[in-house]
Order: sequence, then C-alpha cells, then structure tokens
Amino acid sequence: MYGVFQIRQQHTTDIFNSGDELIIVIHTSAMEPSLVRGSDGNVFSKKILHRKSLSPFFWSLDTRPERLDRVWQTVDDWIEDEPDLAVLYNLRGFIVHVRDKDKENANEAFNKALQLHPYNLVALASLMFVNKHSKHKKAGIVEHLGKLSTSDIEKEKIHAKYEQGFICARFGVTYYQKAERLLKQTIKVENNIIYLRELVHVMSRRIKRKTLPGHSISYKDAPSYFEKLTSYLLYLINYDDEKIASHYSILGEVLSYSQIYYNCERWRNKFYQVHPDKTDKQCLVTGCDLSPDRYNLERLAHYYQCSGRKDDAIDIYKLIIENHPSKCAFAHNHLGKLIVPVLKFEILPIKESIIRAVHHFQKAIELNPMNIDARIWLGRSLCAIQRHEEGLQHLEKAVDLATRASDDKDAVTARYHYCNALLDSDNFENGYREMEKVLSQCHQLTVHPDKWFRLRFDEMSVRNPGDLRPRQHRAKFEKILKKYQTCV
Repeated sequence: MYGVFQIRQQHTTDIFNSGDELIIVIHTSAMEPSLVRGSDGNVFSKKILHRKSLSPFFWSLDTRPERLDRVWQTVDDWIEDEPDLAVLYNLRGFIVHVRDKDKENANEAFNKALQLHPYNLVALASLMFVNKHSKHKKAGIVEHLGKLSTSDIEKEKIHAKYEQGFICARFGVTYYQKAERLLKQTIKVENNIIYLRELVHVMSRRIKRKTLPGHSISYKDAPSYFEKLTSYLLYLINYDDEKIASHYSILGEVLSYSQIYYNCERWRNKFYQVHPDKTDKQCLVTGCDLSPDRYNLERLAHYYQCSGRKDDAIDIYKLIIENHPSKCAFAHNHLGKLIVPVLKFEILPIKESIIRAVHHFQKAIELNPMNIDARIWLGRSLCAIQRHEEGLQHLEKAVDLATRASDDKDAVTARYHYCNALLDSDNFENGYREMEKVLSQCHQLTVHPDKWFRLRFDEMSVRNPGDLRPRQHRAKFEKILKKYQTCV
C-alpha cells in the first residue's frame, strides 16, 4: 500500500499499488461491504473487519504527480459509473487542491460531496482546510453544521454538534469559545471520552490566549476554570488509558500556565495539597516517560525554556528535530529563540549567533509557512544584522498572515515589530503609518504596545544619548496616541 486516505468515523479509502494496477478500496462502514475498484475498471466487493472509531481525519496520500494522476483518472472514471458516491468527490477535491492548487474546483468537489451526503464530515473538514483564510466560508461551514445539529435523529444531532465543536476548535482562537460551548452541550447529552478529549484540547488552548478579551479567560474566572479543566484531566488520567501520557502532559502544561494568572495561587496550592504527586514538572516528565512523542516533548521543553533551564530545553528541542525531521517547526522556532542573543527585548547584533538562529527560523517556516511567530523572529533577526530588506519582507508577511487568520493579538505584535524595523531603517513615513495602525488596534486587547513603544524609545535614548531619532519617534508616538486614548 503506498497511500491511505482516512475519513473520520464514516469510511476509509485505502489506495493500493498492486503490480501495474492501482486499487482503491472504500470502506463504507464497519458492517457493510466495501467497494473495491482497480485502475482497469474492475469492481469488487468484500467484507471487512470491525474498525475502531478513527482518530481525527488525516491525509497521507502519496502526492507525487504521477501517482495523483493515476488516482485522478481512476476516480474520474468511477464517478461516471457511480455519480452518487460522495466519497469520490472527497478524493477529487483533495487531488485538485494538492496537485493543481485549484481552490475553486476543490470547493466545488467538496460541496458536491455535501449535497450527496449532508453528514459528510470529511468534506466539511476539507472545506475548513482549503478555506482556512476565508472568514465568510468558515462561518458558512459552522452554519451548515449548526443545521445538522437540529436533526430529528438524536444520534446524528449529537454527533453533528460534536463535529461543529471539533471544526470550530481548528478555525483558530476566535472560535475557541464557541467550540467549548458546543462540546459541553454534547457531553451533557452523551458522556463520551472522545468528546471530553476534544473539550480538554479547546480549554487548554484558551488559557494560553490570556491577551484576547472575549476569547480568553478573565482573571476573575480563572480559578474556577482551572479547577474544572484539571478535574476533566484527572478523570481522563483515571479512565482513558489509551491517551494517558497526553493527559499527564497537558495537565502539567495547564498547571504551569496557571502561574500566569496571579489570582490562581490559592487554587494551585490547594491542588498540590490534594495531589502532591502531580506538580507541573512531575506531570510533564511522566507524560514523556509514558510516551516520548513529539507533543509531550515539546511541552516539557517549553516548560524548561520558560523556567530558565536553557540547556535542558535545547537538548529536548534537538532530540525532537532529530527524531521528527519533517514535523519539528515548533522545535526549530523555539531553538532559534534560545540561540538568538536578546537583551531587554532587543536582539543584539552578534552576527554568529544570529546566523545560527536564522537557520532555525527558516527551517520552521519551511516546515510550516503559516508560522507567524517564526516569521516575526526571522524578520527581527535579519534586521539586527543589517539585512533590512529581507527582514522587512518577513515582518510584512507576518502581518499579512496574522490579519488573514483573524488573530488580532498576533497582528498587533507583528505590526509593532514591523513598525520598529521600518523606523530603524530610517523609513519614517511608513513606520509612523504602521505605528498608527498598531495604536488603533491595541484598545481591543490586553496587550499594551503603547508601553512597548515607550520602553523601547527610552532604552534607545539611554543607549545612544547623541541620537536624536528616539526623541523624534517618541514625540510622534505621543501625538498619535492622543487620538486613541482607550489604549492607555
């Protein structure tokens, strides 16, 4: 078998290469016959063994053009014979998107699959992936799932509501709150371990985004929120052996993040009294001991990084890169941050160290072109060694990606660094224009770029007393700030 195309809980499509013949097998359900078709047009059917519920959908189809061309031809011929088989349109949409980069025809194929099978959740997930930068289309997908969740068939209604929550969780931070509400409604009706896993995933994501009012957790609600989340995780640790390592790791991460919320100290001390064997570090280490997979190692490395244990963090990030060379964007990005020389939030122009860090930021972007944080750090690092043109391009791209992803916090952060890079390269006109955009946005968030600007300009004045530019920038900043008093 050279490829597999798996679809959540409905059916799987396996693609085999048997000699010169390509064989596509569609498993329509656990109990019904599967459809089998060869590239010569032969059609077969066979019984398959019962399959467990599948983990979230994924594609690992061989994407070499010659392979995709053969799959395309077989699928195309099959659609002519059986135009009502929705899964074939899923395959067609995937191939069009991967091979031809044709978003329009991919959308057409996935929408056709939905017409044939409204509960075709892989088609919805595919639409989500293809249209991840379109607010309008994302809202339409969520609306479609909302309609499915009003089904007269109770089981279908519950599952559709879960899938709506699942897909919302992958639309990004501005959908987390909606995802959490939907998943809680689902669990209230059916207490399913899979649903609870997804709820924990969303809740643990929300606590990391404390800078986004309306989507993150307020300080007032934080203690009760952490109490509820940790109770879910303890339940999963006791009753979900399949994912126990992940639950330990996430629990350790959650306990670590609780330190950011100043009013959670009392709750945290109480938790440690009741569970003395479950400190943040112990849970993170236990997760890695039980299963040293990439995610568990990343959480432990990030904990060491934030705790000042730089060498331990570097060792783990290097281990991740060595063992998972194609899935280590996070590790490359954070390894670069640990290497790059920083003093008081400014990157020092130490060329040798910066060049080493730049390599890791570039690898992170190569592996994940949507990595906004890596682009910001790459742009800042290049500007620090006077490669302003390249650095500005990456910072501008980071602003664009964050804006299209509807992530206001990342957009403000990227724009702040883009503004500073423009000012440092003496492009004052565009720099001040970006400064105004930053200050016009910051009243929507609990981050304070106005404070960042003040600290930076003051530090520049102290470092270079004879340089008049920081004073000029500061005067312009204060003038712009008066227009946006809500920032203060």
